[in-house]
Amino acid sequence: MKLDICIVEDEKIDAKVLKVILEDYLIKHHFEYTIKLYDTGKAFFADFEEGYISPTTIFMDIFLPHSNGLEICKKMRSMGYVGDILITAETKDHALDAIKIDARAYILKPYKAPEVFEVLEKVCRYSLFRTYTLKIRNRFVKIPLAEIMYVESNAPSCTFYCMNNIIYTIRKKLDAIEEVI
Repeated sequence: MKLDICIVEDEKIDAKVLKVILEDYLIKHHFEYTIKLYDTGKAFFADFEEGYISPTTIFMDIFLPHSNGLEICKKMRSMGYVGDILITAETKDHALDAIKIDARAYILKPYKAPEVFEVLEKVCRYSLFRTYTLKIRNRFVKIPLAEIMYVESNAPSCTFYCMNNIIYTIRKKLDAIEEVI
């Protein structure tokens, strides 16, 4: 399974510290991964909205220049994003707001490796390994792996045949799907 992680953090030192902690964990646990850093919410959301990125996990700072991380995540959820959102902040003040946008975790700064590792354990155990996320038009659909009966390739598209006669077709090569599943 490949993890596509985005860190949205305006403080360069915080972003680098979090990236080092993540890489330490992911390398030790033999994950294939990408980590993309964004220093503004606007740049991140533009790439997301245009489909340039499809992150499985997002570490989102709340207070960003000219934007609010919680508002960005709320907008993403309204578009159907079902990936893991991990809110980062310096205080506990917005933890309840994070719950409202269905954040998987709320991480306090400064980052501490054991806390981040614990969050990654939960993310890996409860969501990423049991689902596959499809982007259909501007919506994201998370399919439990147990419900996928088979995938048919008809380049450049693939069709997912799922239980209960549910069928999804996306424009993606089978090789790219196999890398993630």
